[in-house]
Parts: sequence; structure tokens; C-alpha cells
Amino acid sequence: VMLVRAHVPHVEKGTFEFYLCPRTNPTDEECLVRWPLDISGVEGRQYQMTRSIKGGEYEIPVVLPNGVTCDSCTLQWTLVTEQCAPEDAEEGRDPDCSVQRTTLCSDISIVETKRRQKRGWDFLQGVFGKAIEGAARTIGNCRRDNF
Repeated sequence: VMLVRAHVPHVEKGTFEFYLCPRTNPTDEECLVRWPLDISGVEGRQYQMTRSIKGGEYEIPVVLPNGVTCDSCTLQWTLVTEQCAPEDAEEGRDPDCSVQRTTLCSDISIVETKRRQKRGWDFLQGVFGKAIEGAARTIGNCRRDNF
């Protein structure tokens, strides 16, 4: 599961849909359509937006296909919203609403969890390696009879 964050202010209602292409050509529609992504915790591939989200900040848990890794992939998300004229709603009239469809892409990389954890350990070892070695020598030089 990958957490996608989006900021979408002033939306009455709408949906997110996500697609993945293991190549970085966002114009390759055939590749993107082949890899639609499910939303974790809900049935299907659409995340329903509500205006009750404070500040328009959304965190959408997207399910990645098992075993998929890539150094350079394209994540495409489509946002379908209903925009209504606020002055109509305030006056009690039926608001004038229109549906807007926006498609955006981002280049991402997907790595195995093990690889990511190993990279994190290598970083820590590089930064703290000398301190750890020094502490180990100090502990190794301690004898029980010194206490």
C-alpha cells in the first residue's frame, strides 16, 4: 500500500482514480489503462472525496500490485469533481454545477521494502559506524573484575 497525498480545496464532491505505468511515458495510455490501482479499505478503484475534509487535504491509500518494482514509473491520477457556483447555493437556488475531469502524472520509483530497509541501515552504519565500533571496543575492554 502506498499513501498518496493530495490537496484539493473547494470541492463539493468528487472522486480520485489512480493508474500505474512501469514506463515514464505519460502519453502511453495503453500502459496506464492496463494497470488501474485499487483503493485500500474500499471496494473498487474510486476514492470518494467529501467536503468534510479539513483544508482539502486527502490521504489516499493506494494498493500496489504484488511484486511490482521500478526505478522510474508513471503514476497517473484522475480527479473528477463537481464544481458548483457558491452564490447560487447561498441564495437557496439549485446551484449551477459542472463536472470537471483533471488528469495529472508524476514520475515515481517503487522499491522492495527489504531494499529500502537495507539502504536505511547502510546510511545509519555510515553515519554512526565509527561510534559503534568505538563503543564495542570500550565494552570489549571492560572486565568483570573491574566492577
